[in-house]
Amino acid sequence: MTIAGVGHALVRRAPLLGALALLVPCVSCSTWWQKNFAEREIVTEGFGEHAASLTFRFPYAWYEHQSAQTSVFLSDISPEDLAAGGELTGQVAHVQVMWLPRPGWTPARRGCTNVVIRLLVLSGGEMGLYGGGGFAWPWDEPGDPTFGMDVLSSSLSLLESTEGFVDLLSPAEMTGAADSVLDDAATQRMRLVTSQLVTNAFKSVRWVRVWEGAESIGSTAALVECGGELGIERFPIGIVAQEEALRCARIEIDEHEHGVLEIHGPGPAAVGRVADKR
Repeated sequence: MTIAGVGHALVRRAPLLGALALLVPCVSCSTWWQKNFAEREIVTEGFGEHAASLTFRFPYAWYEHQSAQTSVFLSDISPEDLAAGGELTGQVAHVQVMWLPRPGWTPARRGCTNVVIRLLVLSGGEMGLYGGGGFAWPWDEPGDPTFGMDVLSSSLSLLESTEGFVDLLSPAEMTGAADSVLDDAATQRMRLVTSQLVTNAFKSVRWVRVWEGAESIGSTAALVECGGELGIERFPIGIVAQEEALRCARIEIDEHEHGVLEIHGPGPAAVGRVADKR
């Protein structure tokens, strides 16, 4: 499998291990599933003057379900490698399902929007962050051991990029099929390490989730890093946290006066990043 036309990198993926993985069902051990279960495929196709087509297979795929939405994270880079940073090449996608199509009750056709999509494309250490929306048809129910869907149509465009990133996608459409395993802790870890990677690159908070709030791209948000030596502190806008692995299983965010968000983590210490609420 070849990923071509993004930045200056060319990445080759090994072929699938074979259909034997389909013969051994596994529900509880998500790690086994990530490494061995049949991989789905998503394609992002650009429509610009020098457009490229980007194929994405994701051995790391987890999801979490809450009452208001379902979040799916897909990646061909491990959480450990994302946390370590460096000259990475690959993709991370976040598909947030806002509502489920129900024939007769909700719109259930192409052209409707029931998912919010963010796609992070990494090429030799450069990165581009794409965002948009589309329509997906799940074939599982949220809360099931696995959650799969067909992404039937979507529209993506570049939101931000590092200086050396070459955008060969915008405007683009994402289509394909995705499977993921129900694992809240793994999903939250993917969210945190991806948020840290993006924030370090752009020197501002661009992809985060406030624990008790909605997910959004923006500057009014907070990010936590656990395992540091600084304790729980407050930082001004623009501070870049230490580059180390995130080890948070859960975060809680309390709002304080003067437009500051203080962050508490479960690890031996937590480093908080805050943003002005203006």
